[in-house]
Amino acid sequence: MAIIGIPVVGLILTCGNQIIIDVFTTIIAILAMKEYFIAISKKGIKPIKWIGYSSCLLILLEHIFFSIDSIEIKQYILILILPIILSLGFLQVIISNMKTNMNDMIYTIFGIIYIVFSLFFMTLIRSLDKGQILIWYFIIASWGTDIFAYIIGKKIGKHKLSKISPNKSI
Repeated sequence: MAIIGIPVVGLILTCGNQIIIDVFTTIIAILAMKEYFIAISKKGIKPIKWIGYSSCLLILLEHIFFSIDSIEIKQYILILILPIILSLGFLQVIISNMKTNMNDMIYTIFGIIYIVFSLFFMTLIRSLDKGQILIWYFIIASWGTDIFAYIIGKKIGKHKLSKISPNKSI
């Protein structure tokens, strides 16, 4: 998979314009969110999928938000995103008559922060001066640590990490 993935990601990040990168990153966020929802569903959590998937669309809007010249407006937008998502989560809990509980909401919000915000900031980093170089550091560090952890876990890991990822070890 990495043999195909690395060149494709490299080509898109090197040659793609900001809109292509935003669309690509949004697709990655949706796929990652789906995988996250499947993993937490195995623990009995019922994630609020519409909030999770809708938040992935923030990445598409990033270049619109940040085409604004005022740094203060950009800061306000970033500051307001999380409370809006939290409010939607609480609204879902209330509307569902507690069929959606606080754990479901908290796990959903964590997935949004972990997946969407990470990728959102990756697109912001790429748009910085020398961002194409910085983004490669981000990708190489992410893939490198993941591959290194896999190899070490296979070689010396004996105790299983969790039932969610049965092949991972401590």
